[in-house]
Amino acid sequence: MDKPEANKTYMLIGGSNVKSIANGDPLAECEIKPVVKKARRMNEEAIKKIINVVLASIKEHSFVDGYDVSDEEAFGLMMSKYFEYDGYEIAEAAGNAFEDANFHSWAKVLRDPDSMDTITKGNK
Repeated sequence: MDKPEANKTYMLIGGSNVKSIANGDPLAECEIKPVVKKARRMNEEAIKKIINVVLASIKEHSFVDGYDVSDEEAFGLMMSKYFEYDGYEIAEAAGNAFEDANFHSWAKVLRDPDSMDTITKGNK
């Protein structure tokens, strides 16, 4: 059986796509590597690992047992709680995410709901 090593951090719980002790993965695969900064940005893999831990906790503690919670639903709840249910701040964060993903017309809808007719499937 694997034994944890001193001064190392391991992923205890995670979703089905995250190596974790709770999922029965080998300890070496569950190690959380120190976050390496490159041009002052965390790499996407490190960010996803951190967020997956948060989402797993939200799924476990914020929904009724047996309910199959999607990552999107848990993330939405996380945003609502983080912004203390302020719809304007939630919309601003979502709009920024859409901008980052190059869905500019979707971001515009959050800032100007009258522009909703500009959205069509596949339109960014």
